[in-house]
Amino acid sequence: ENEQTALSALGIDVTIILPVFMDGNWWGSLVLEHCAADGTWRDSDINALQAVASLFGTFLAHDNLEQRFREFAGNIPAVFWVGLPDNLHRTYVSPAYEQIWGRSCATLHEKPDSWIGAVYDDDYARVAATIKSKSGQAYDMTYRIVRPDHEIRWISDTAFPLRDASGQVRRVIGIAQDVTPQQDAVARLRGAESLL
Repeated sequence: ENEQTALSALGIDVTIILPVFMDGNWWGSLVLEHCAADGTWRDSDINALQAVASLFGTFLAHDNLEQRFREFAGNIPAVFWVGLPDNLHRTYVSPAYEQIWGRSCATLHEKPDSWIGAVYDDDYARVAATIKSKSGQAYDMTYRIVRPDHEIRWISDTAFPLRDASGQVRRVIGIAQDVTPQQDAVARLRGAESLL
C-alpha cells in the first residue's frame, strides 16, 4: 500500500515488475508502467512480457551481451523511441536523444510530450497535423528542431504501430535520425544550380 501511494504520487497508476534471470541468477527487473492510466495488466500482456524477460535473460547470458547492448544503444546515432498510440507522448527514447535534441532523457520522461515543443516554428503546424491525422498509424516525415543552444537540426522521423493480438494499437515505435548534413548538402547543391 505504501509503494502504491508513492507511485500514485508520481502519476504512476499501473506498474508491472518482471524479474530477469541470467543463468539461473537474478540479473535485474523489467519494469513497465502506465502513467495516469486506469486499468490492470491483462494476462495475455503479462505472459508476453514474461516471455520477453525470459528471452532477454537468455540473450544476456551469451558472450556478455549486456555490455554489447549498452555499447550498441549508446553509440547508435539515431533515436529509437516508443510512444503512446496518440503519437504525442514518448515513453522511451534511446540515449542519442540527448545528443540530437540537446535535452536530457530525464526531462522527456518528466514531460513525455515535450519533444514536440522543440519542433521549429515553421514546421510545427505540419508536424502537429501529421501526428493528429496519423494517430496510431505509420508515418514518415522530415522536420526541423531547435536545440536549447539555438542550433537547428533536421530530423527524419519514421514510426509504425505495435499491435496486440486483437489488432489494437498499444504503442507506436519509431526511429528519428539527424539528417542535417544531408539537408545542408541539398541546400548547397540547389544554391550551386541556381548560380549556374
